[in-house]
Amino acid sequence: MRVATRYSHSIPKLVCPDGEDGLIISTENLNRIVNIDKEKMLVTVESGVTLMQLIDEAAKSGLALPYTPYWLGLTIGGLLGTGAHGSTLWADGSAIHDHVVQMRIVTPGSHEDGYATVRTLEDNGELDGEMMAAKVSLGVLGVISQVRY
Repeated sequence: MRVATRYSHSIPKLVCPDGEDGLIISTENLNRIVNIDKEKMLVTVESGVTLMQLIDEAAKSGLALPYTPYWLGLTIGGLLGTGAHGSTLWADGSAIHDHVVQMRIVTPGSHEDGYATVRTLEDNGELDGEMMAAKVSLGVLGVISQVRY
């Protein structure tokens, strides 16, 4: 399975489909801001939203990301899956994935599930939890479909 966006696609061999047996999932239409909770300072977006879209929409509500990578054309799913980060003078928290509190991923499923399962992962503070593994997984653990910061 490989993830493709409107701008690029997964390059590492680790996530490339195997010949005719592979599957490509596009996040091109997963490009909506789902919710902005100004009071809790949380934004929920689909994984195909670009960093520029996220910053612009958050700003309309008086919110901002503390750090961002330089190129604003990255999609949220792409920058999370690859561990993209910004720069900081602080020791912790400079990576976008450090601020994710919830994510939805699509993983392989059984025939009864239509061969796909949608899972919602929550940040519970455990360093060895599924959420920590999925945050920077290069897509190996599933395709990110929605993120809450």
